[in-house]
Amino acid sequence: MSTNKNLPSGLKCTQQRKKILEFLENSKLHPTADDIFNKVRENMPHISRTTVYNTVNKLAKEGMIKCMNTRNGEMRFDAHTEAHYHFMCGECGSIFDIGPCTGLLQKEIDGHEIKDIFICYNGVCKECRKKGVAAKEETNADDDIIFE
Repeated sequence: MSTNKNLPSGLKCTQQRKKILEFLENSKLHPTADDIFNKVRENMPHISRTTVYNTVNKLAKEGMIKCMNTRNGEMRFDAHTEAHYHFMCGECGSIFDIGPCTGLLQKEIDGHEIKDIFICYNGVCKECRKKGVAAKEETNADDDIIFE
C-alpha cells in the first residue's frame, strides 16, 4: 500500500504514521519497533518510542501492516500484507520475503475459517553460510570433536 493513498476511515494521516509507513514499505528487513524508532528518529528527532509502538499497533490493527512474532519473542513488522513466505536465519535473525503463497489461498479448510497465512522457513541464510564456510576453512582439523 502506498502512503499516497488515504488511510482507512477514522485513521488520521499524521506525519509520524506517514514516515513509519514509508520506512516499512521501503524496508525488506522486517524491523522491530525499536529498529523503526531508531531509523525514523534520524529524520524526525522529536518522535517518541511510545508513538512508534502505538503507531505500528494501530497500523497492524487496521490491516495496513503485518506483525510477525519470532521464535525468540521479537515482534517484527512488514508492510507487504499479501500472503507470502518468509525465511528466518537461525544464525543472524534476519527475515526475508521469499515469494508469494501460491495455491494456499483458501478461505476455509475442513470448516475452519482461514483469516491469514504465515509460513516461515527456518535455516541459515546465504550470508551466514558464507561466513560459516570461511570459519570452517580457518578451523584446524585437529580441533574437531570426534565421537567414537
